[in-house]
Amino acid sequence: MRQQGQVLVSALWGLVGLCALLAGLRRDLREVRIAGLALLLATVAKVFLYDLSTLGSVYRVLSFLALGALLLAASYAYQRLRPAAPADLREVSSALR
Repeated sequence: MRQQGQVLVSALWGLVGLCALLAGLRRDLREVRIAGLALLLATVAKVFLYDLSTLGSVYRVLSFLALGALLLAASYAYQRLRPAAPADLREVSSALR
């Protein structure tokens, strides 16, 4: 039961990180995006440093599958919703600057 709880903690951290990333992308809030990415990074660190060394093989696989699915969803969301790049002022005439 303890191992199942650790997998659920990893999945919860990743899900909260993904939701924060999505909220930051939709509302164009840089701090929320960075917080979501930081929580996803903490999830990756937990899975590799803790789950890999303490969980049994089945729970380890479940933890990695959950993490992989969340990272794929986060990368897809970031690709689709990322903020637009600022305009290159070198291409704008000097009268408009």
